[in-house]
Amino acid sequence: MTEDRFRRDFLAQGAAAHDPVGDLRRARKAAQAVTEQFLGASVWKDLEEPTKSEFDSLYGPVIDDTSALTGPVIVLSKAMVDAVDPRPLKLYLGEDASDLRQLQLLDLLVSRLGGSEDVIRPFRDLYNLRSAGGIAHLSGSGRESVAARVGIAGLTPRQAFDFLCTRLVAALETLSELITQRGLDR
Repeated sequence: MTEDRFRRDFLAQGAAAHDPVGDLRRARKAAQAVTEQFLGASVWKDLEEPTKSEFDSLYGPVIDDTSALTGPVIVLSKAMVDAVDPRPLKLYLGEDASDLRQLQLLDLLVSRLGGSEDVIRPFRDLYNLRSAGGIAHLSGSGRESVAARVGIAGLTPRQAFDFLCTRLVAALETLSELITQRGLDR
């Protein structure tokens, strides 16, 4: 039972519902605004249909079957990794960035802003889970090792989904803070 539900049901206290997807949507939107102000264009593209509808209606798995995580992970990957626009990053980062891909560009941006490579790790983990974890491609013996590296081994699909969303929110908030603290002072 979640803490907010316990507080409401047993202690008769007001408590906001646990909403990792809502938190993720808000953090993504805030990161879009901050990066647009800093770079002149948002790092995260506005989503187009059908991905926009998929992300807007995204919710965590409601059954404990491992396949229940497949759809949400694909939607998260599209909205958080595939939607990274490399153009404003390459313009800002210059020649050092000419041959880099989305996550490498984000990593270089964070590094230039004085942040740790751990900021981008949730995005890399999500991408690896989708690609090597048997979500978007055939799974093999690597599925368990990817789940362990990502930190979701032994979790239910719902717990794994919430874990991924929470880490992505923290990464987006940290990136936004780095830009606000260091980037906008330039």
